[in-house]
Amino acid sequence: MEVKCVCCRCGNPQAGAAATLCLPVTGTQNSFHCHCFCCAQPPQMKCFYCNMPRDLGPLESHGACLPDKLHVFVNTEQWPPFSVNTPQPPLIGMVVTLGNAQEMQQLPDYVDGNNEVNRAISEMEETIYIEDEDDVPTMGTLEIVKTELQKSPGVVKPRVSTKFKWVSIGDIRKWKSCIRCGMVKIKSDGWLKHVQTCGQDPKFASRKFFIYLHTLSWCNTMVRNKFWEQHSNAKNGKCKICRLSRLNKDPLPYQPRPPTRKNHKK
Repeated sequence: MEVKCVCCRCGNPQAGAAATLCLPVTGTQNSFHCHCFCCAQPPQMKCFYCNMPRDLGPLESHGACLPDKLHVFVNTEQWPPFSVNTPQPPLIGMVVTLGNAQEMQQLPDYVDGNNEVNRAISEMEETIYIEDEDDVPTMGTLEIVKTELQKSPGVVKPRVSTKFKWVSIGDIRKWKSCIRCGMVKIKSDGWLKHVQTCGQDPKFASRKFFIYLHTLSWCNTMVRNKFWEQHSNAKNGKCKICRLSRLNKDPLPYQPRPPTRKNHKK
């Protein structure tokens, strides 16, 4: 199995590293870390029951699982991968005491590697991780579920929800904590700037949101429309990423059309 590498700092795959920048250096605006591809990218995880992928796009959210079931995400491939080139170390025998003498119970020198790998794969397939102990299915329940999936016609397609959340500046000022990362609001200074940066930050798994009268920029920051030129101007914009992206005429990240706001005419 071919193992793909990802950057241990920003998570970008090695294949597309030439077109992406790593994380910025703390305290600077124009300096960025170098990519470090020392980590192996794990395989995609899917729900054991409904085949729903765990990692979705930025505009998607998980739908409901099968009736009376909760999502249980498992690896779709063998992980961690077993090396096919490295020989397996010899097994150490057990020391058996017979009277005053000790003899080494030597195990066979030859070990079938395929049988060991198949046995490990079987153990991985039988192991299911569930957070709530009350929802742990019994073996009988697992057999029934597998039988139902085999008898059901066609392939079970996951249900994906693509609803977008829109907020206004007035709503943000009323928040006591950020609905994305949970940071508590202590003072008003810098609060709007934090929300503009946190709303589409890919490092959080919670639901993303958009802000009215804002545009989603190339740096994943929502910029107020009246400050757009000041932020992303190709000659003297404040943001280096957006300045270079606009100079190269890169397309903007996808942003849906905002719905009609209350007390506003269509």
